Amino acid sequence: DEEEYEYGGIEEGYFMNFESDPPFGPDYPWTPSTSYVGDGMMLAAQIQIDGVPVDRDTWEVGAFCGDECRGDVESLEDWTMADLGYIAYMNISGNNGDVICFYLYDKHAGKVFQGKCPTTIVLENGAYIGEDIFNDLFVLNFFSTPFFTLDIEAYTEKGGYYLIASPIGEVNPETVTNMLSNTYDLYRFNQSAEKEWENWKQEGDHNHFNLEVGRGYLYANSEDVRLIFTGTPYEDDGVVDLYYGGAVHEKMMGVNLIGNPFATEATLNISYYRMNPEGTALETELEDSSIAAMEGVIVKVEEAGTATFEPIVTKRDAEPKVIAQANITITNDRGTIDDNAIIRFDNGATLGKYQMFEGNTQVYIPQNGKNYAVVNADNQGELPVNFKAAKNGSYTLSLNTKNVTMDYLHLIDNLTGNDVDLLATPSYTFDAKTDDYASRFRLVFATSDNNGDQFAFISNGEIVLNGQGTAQVFDVTGRMISSHYNATRISTENMAAGVYMIRLINGSNTKTQKIVVK
Repeated sequence: DEEEYEYGGIEEGYFMNFESDPPFGPDYPWTPSTSYVGDGMMLAAQIQIDGVPVDRDTWEVGAFCGDECRGDVESLEDWTMADLGYIAYMNISGNNGDVICFYLYDKHAGKVFQGKCPTTIVLENGAYIGEDIFNDLFVLNFFSTPFFTLDIEAYTEKGGYYLIASPIGEVNPETVTNMLSNTYDLYRFNQSAEKEWENWKQEGDHNHFNLEVGRGYLYANSEDVRLIFTGTPYEDDGVVDLYYGGAVHEKMMGVNLIGNPFATEATLNISYYRMNPEGTALETELEDSSIAAMEGVIVKVEEAGTATFEPIVTKRDAEPKVIAQANITITNDRGTIDDNAIIRFDNGATLGKYQMFEGNTQVYIPQNGKNYAVVNADNQGELPVNFKAAKNGSYTLSLNTKNVTMDYLHLIDNLTGNDVDLLATPSYTFDAKTDDYASRFRLVFATSDNNGDQFAFISNGEIVLNGQGTAQVFDVTGRMISSHYNATRISTENMAAGVYMIRLINGSNTKTQKIVVK
């Protein structure tokens, strides 16, 4: 396993649709702007179409910033004797930082070439790109078929892993431009294998795998690269099979690495994990969140089934799904988010806890002997929140609610005894060690929605309870002022006027309700 992870990182790709894009490119003839002064940038580039150097000089290359022409070359220099094809030399003018793209005019056919070039450059006055064409060949490749690009940043010691997917269905990695260049890692996930992460390059030629539709892959590269998928975009139903059984290791049961199969953004109908921007850990997401084109995600299910990706082609007419939730976030002393977990108040799908990188700090919610990253409140007024530190140090737990109104929200630190009113202070900073018990915290809460399931009310100076169990009474500071076993009535004679929380515990069931004593 020591070679299991070497490199890595997900940037959002884009799809250029030739047929839905008319009119294509700038009108010809184009004339370079003369409004810029300065040295400009020199460029020497080999011209290719679909990866093959052009075999004639009847092409004209234009460099553009948006719709403005910044340079062109009408005659290509013939380097065919050196097996370099035709080279375009041009001066590109503009301001430092301008993004330059390229178009191609076919003088033989008398029209702008319909293929697009995914290569862009950032203008730097005085620079020369491709000056030594023999050792520094710069290529402008124009694709005659649709293409999809994904920018990958080089792996660093601080991260750089990407979860990726193919937007064109099944594809051989050898046909994806730059995918197997430099020093790279390309893993597929197989829960039934002895080593669940199988590396394309380490398995030998007979075990090389294609990227399958709807599946995700772990990728990294030692250099900044732009992956280019070329082909017809996937246009099926977006349904992906999810597997549960057959895992060699129990913790891998139900883990699936899947991927957005579409060439546009999409949503997924179940909760999932995505890679964080640093490429170092997984972030918990609920369904209906946007998944980028060519992005992979991880789900953990408790039984075999399916998941459905739905493409976002245009701005959706319907309102986004409203999910009542509380997001628990753990931040380390450097200000970086380490992990998160979500409590739902809408009885939606749960998500089993999965840790991709061993040793990462994690926060999760245990329920019925299992650990969850997303769990339902299920009308409970108290939930345990487990925490495991990756190293000794200071951490901050923050809790933000969305689409839910809380009447009472307290975090109890079981280790120190601290009781934090998260409605007044929505974060709590604490010291932790790697060998601390995981059962560090618990949340005690009541929402306005609990009024519909009211089990306690005031009558003739008493709190009347509808239900059996242990009733605990808390003041607004979270201090328990009394406890009563199987009581049906609690006197308020010695209680000052104000707001109190009543917790009723019956076995594993807990209810919490706000009550006002006047």
